[in-house]
Amino acid sequence: APPPRRILDHDVVFWLGDLNYRVREGIATAECFARAEARDDAFLLANDQLNLERAAGRVFAGFDEGPIGFPVTYKYEAGTSRLEQRPEKKLRAPAWCDRVLWKSRRAVALEDYDSDMSLEPSDHKPVRASLRARVLEVLPAKKRAVERAVIAALDGLDASRPPEVS
Repeated sequence: APPPRRILDHDVVFWLGDLNYRVREGIATAECFARAEARDDAFLLANDQLNLERAAGRVFAGFDEGPIGFPVTYKYEAGTSRLEQRPEKKLRAPAWCDRVLWKSRRAVALEDYDSDMSLEPSDHKPVRASLRARVLEVLPAKKRAVERAVIAALDGLDASRPPEVS
């Protein structure tokens, strides 16, 4: 039998979500709040753990990320766009925990990379990226199978999360 395919064997790999990287150790949380509120993104990004680890070659080797031009995505008071600083809550420095990275054997064009500060159900702000990748060959039967699987998964997701009213 052929060896199993691994994720990096694919032509294009997208890695996204709450990667849980923060601002590096040694910077006071109060300073992180002040810098985030002042939109001193340059300072925070220069001390961003993911950026530092990638630059050192320890994680996500060969992956790309678009330039970050949006506010930190964590940690907010759920239901608001206020950074979480209430004394009864665990104090976490604001950071870009939520990211979109990609690795490709061919060019991938980034069209948009942003967060949506208007969505407030969580202590994270969602991040979105619009990327354009060229497909060399479409296999119609496989495409239909993937479409059916995605639709089935989404149908199941809707059924598993009924709306809540409070």
